Amino acid sequence: MIKEACVENISQAQIACKRGATRVELCENLSMGGTTPSHGSVIWCKHHLGIPSLVMLRCRGGNFLYTKAEVNTMVYDAQFLSEARVDGIVTGCLNEKLMPDWHFLEKIKKIADNIPLTFHKAIDLCKDIPECIRQASSNGLISRVLSSGGAETAKEGHHILNQMIEIAGDTIEIVVAGKVTDQNIEQLASIMPKARAFHGKKIVGELTDAY
Repeated sequence: MIKEACVENISQAQIACKRGATRVELCENLSMGGTTPSHGSVIWCKHHLGIPSLVMLRCRGGNFLYTKAEVNTMVYDAQFLSEARVDGIVTGCLNEKLMPDWHFLEKIKKIADNIPLTFHKAIDLCKDIPECIRQASSNGLISRVLSSGGAETAKEGHHILNQMIEIAGDTIEIVVAGKVTDQNIEQLASIMPKARAFHGKKIVGELTDAY
């Protein structure tokens, strides 16, 4: 079972590592859903953390429909992440039809060709989540999808998550998210028996004591 801890600074990343996290998703501004972390934090985790660190690529909080200027900002950040050889990039962009903007993903993939891409929880706002997974499986742009099955919590969305896992097969790793903690992860695993990866801010316990 993969336990992916969502952290917003290197102190939390260290605590999560010591408590048994398999990997971290490094962000800043989690109160806004997570934004791109500082270059220094990225480099530190890459060279000192000891477990893989996936890095959020998101220029701001709010919705996932971006202007041309905002896309260009994320392209610049993606260039840095590619040069830093991060273990993975977590990003996402929707089009006006509320489906994944694959053109955006193509730009990021072209820049960071050897780095696995995760499509983040923007997918939970899509009109047809299973269809998103079918498209992703065929176009080969992403390696992982982070989702709560379109619901507020993973437990509430577990039926859709199970469907996503079936569609994805071995092509895409579905990372179960949405209020996943060290207290409920075993229960969630029991209702999603084919899930192999779980994500949460408290997946290895409370990290606020890291401050």
